[in-house]
Amino acid sequence: MDQNPLLELQKRSHARGACDDKGRAIGFPTPWAFMLATHGKNPQDPQAIRSLGFQVVDVDGIVFVARGAPGGATGCDFGKSQVSMCHLAGNYPGAGFEEQWRAEGLLQQLSWQEWEELMKAGTPVADAHSLEAQMVACSNFEQARSRESGGLSPVDASGRLRFKNPAEVNALKEEVRQIGADIEEGRLGEHEIENAGLRIYRLKPTRMEVLCGGPQWPQGPNRFEWTYDGRWQGPSQILPYSFPQSRKIDVPALAGALVHAEQAVDISNKADETLNNLMRTFHISQLVQVQTQGLVACILQNTGSESWPSGTSMKLVQGAAACGISQVDFDEIEVHEVIHVSWQVDTSSASHWVLCSPCGRPFGCLLSVIPSVGVID
Repeated sequence: MDQNPLLELQKRSHARGACDDKGRAIGFPTPWAFMLATHGKNPQDPQAIRSLGFQVVDVDGIVFVARGAPGGATGCDFGKSQVSMCHLAGNYPGAGFEEQWRAEGLLQQLSWQEWEELMKAGTPVADAHSLEAQMVACSNFEQARSRESGGLSPVDASGRLRFKNPAEVNALKEEVRQIGADIEEGRLGEHEIENAGLRIYRLKPTRMEVLCGGPQWPQGPNRFEWTYDGRWQGPSQILPYSFPQSRKIDVPALAGALVHAEQAVDISNKADETLNNLMRTFHISQLVQVQTQGLVACILQNTGSESWPSGTSMKLVQGAAACGISQVDFDEIEVHEVIHVSWQVDTSSASHWVLCSPCGRPFGCLLSVIPSVGVID
């Protein structure tokens, strides 16, 4: 198996005709979809689950398209917490294989330009224009009903529009056909499609596993797991049917984790080794390819048992400040909440940053930024 589970999923899906050799969906007649679970909008709400089609699976993650938020009408807003996915392939024993893929991670919203690049590179992404046409048609339908009747009623309990009669269903089908033709012939641009609510997301997993086989297989199923901590670790074979070993873990009140910072690494959990031996570097020259000059971007998560109070910050503890920026303050951050942070750094020398409480007490992760011209694998 590949050390990167995304490439393993890509390779297996390509062998079954679900995608090309770059992990881009082929579409009909081979279904290629997964279930995505996100937190509900409110703590008391159940998780939102929706079925979505793979568009691309590559070394960077899983790309999919949705109208609006990835959790749909009942899901939480983008970027607030981790999500989970599950993908089933094959059947037993007829197809000769059975797989269940699971993953947890964070969602990243892609720009329209990134989406266009995915569509242009090689084989067209399956049914891309069809998806766009259907979303624009639904948006137009909502606007037309609102103009005609002063509202969207009738709607269901979540506020989603209901059809009044079969004539409305047929009218939507004709609208999809017409808009599809407009997109193909270039009469409908990205502005109209984006205004209709089309959004592109990439799931960046932090853990993946695959269960190969099933109860009717002679040897039973085999289960493999990968974990990500700056690079993929695995695959490790684990017991296919087992309970997680229960153990009491004392969670500190204030704690934080560095989920992602390009090639920076959270080194705070290895205090028994020296800083010099631990320090992993990333290059400002590499960030420039995707960010403004000298702009560091990272994702942090509250892993403690209490909220981070307003005034918690990422603070410069060694090195020079760029543009007078020596700390980045946050509003209150709830337990398990994930935040995206970026700030300007001095690219001429090293700088070291740490999470601090409002009273200045360090906690959580240490981020070291080392400028370099070279490239480290």
